[in-house]
Amino acid sequence: MSSNNKSARNISLFVGLISLCALFVSLYQARIMRQQNSVQMEALKAQLWPRLAIGIDRNYSRGIQTDYDILVINKGSGPAIINQVMVTHDGVEATDWWDVFDKSAMPDSIGRNINTAQLAGNVLRPGESIRILGLSDNTPLMHAYAPLSVDTDVSICYASVFGDVWQLSREGLQSDEPSTTEKIDDCPHLESVWTQ
Repeated sequence: MSSNNKSARNISLFVGLISLCALFVSLYQARIMRQQNSVQMEALKAQLWPRLAIGIDRNYSRGIQTDYDILVINKGSGPAIINQVMVTHDGVEATDWWDVFDKSAMPDSIGRNINTAQLAGNVLRPGESIRILGLSDNTPLMHAYAPLSVDTDVSICYASVFGDVWQLSREGLQSDEPSTTEKIDDCPHLESVWTQ
């Protein structure tokens, strides 16, 4: 074997070894980039994380309740996409607030005019709140429903712009218990549709 052939073969082996090393370096760099992208995505999700809460605004004057409003507030740093709302009274799903009043066996003699807003299908910006029930303008209804609201539960399924889904729940609308939030895979199937 001539020395030129031997040199050419050694050079070929050396070039092949360098190419193999370059392949491993490229694969390692791709792995690091995937990890970095994952970390950046988690950081972005944290910057745009919605966090809903259900608040109850009650005011009293000389021991008499003058205001009763139920609010949904986005306390997070990102928009909350409201996918689904479920309200129950005594464990039975309702379709709207008037259905809740019917299920609470409220007398028909009390007028049912309320202030309310559509929640399902809305997007709440960070810091935004929506009054989902306002009874301050209907004192007889407020005084009749407020004590019964302890048996009304609200559950809201909402998502972030990245598709992460949470279930917000509040048991009883009279107590000072905070609402709870749980991360879930998808919104549950409901028997009836809340129309507000």
